[in-house]
Amino acid sequence: MTAPRVNLHAGLPLLASDLLHSAAIGNVINECEGKYLVPENLYKDVFRSKVNGNESSKNQDDSSKHLVRNVSQKNSLLLVSQASMLGSSTDLFVNPDRYVKRAKLRLQRFSELVGGSMLTVHLVITSQFEYLMSVFSDLPMSEVETMSRSAPSWAHLVEELDRSIPEHRFIVWDFERPKDTLFAFVLAMLETHNKEIKEKLRSICIQRYKLMSFSAEGKLLPNWQDIANRLDAQYEADLQKIMEMENVTLVQSQDA
Repeated sequence: MTAPRVNLHAGLPLLASDLLHSAAIGNVINECEGKYLVPENLYKDVFRSKVNGNESSKNQDDSSKHLVRNVSQKNSLLLVSQASMLGSSTDLFVNPDRYVKRAKLRLQRFSELVGGSMLTVHLVITSQFEYLMSVFSDLPMSEVETMSRSAPSWAHLVEELDRSIPEHRFIVWDFERPKDTLFAFVLAMLETHNKEIKEKLRSICIQRYKLMSFSAEGKLLPNWQDIANRLDAQYEADLQKIMEMENVTLVQSQDA
């Protein structure tokens, strides 16, 4: 029995996190022959404790392998979407080194749990400034400014993740302009070429994009432009480094 291919959406946390688990896209996935999206409650039961390193018994090893075997009987593609699988958004900025260390271990454990499947890891990123302002918009701006000083390098994260499972494939999605890449990301996860399915997904993504806008008006510090310039420069440097990585595909708006 051939092991199914696995498309894993592994992060960043809180960035397009519930996209594939929305009812609208879930209904479309049900129409796609040979594709199975692991429900969030099933991921929790079968994968999460083991991936997080909290499960010492073989129960979840056996459960995950049983799931993969069952899926492969009727499906050739297993979809897993867990945007917080690698760690928390707070750790990304407060303790990025710890985040990277944990993320590598979690990805290795997930790879082991899906056995001999061909794994493609999809990582969604955006500029550190946009991410900081959207995810932590409820915090006092003084705290946001402090967190900006330890902003993580996405290139370093991707490089370390790639090293942790070099036999598998990485696709990094530049979501700085999600209007241009959202639809392409969903299509790549589902690996569909059906015209009717694609039109349904396009319509859903257009509606989803309208809900993704964020306004920071009234929340920004007087020196916010300096922070934005510094973090945006870091993001551009990260994109260039990611683009040069051999085992990693970077998809930007002009590519979608």
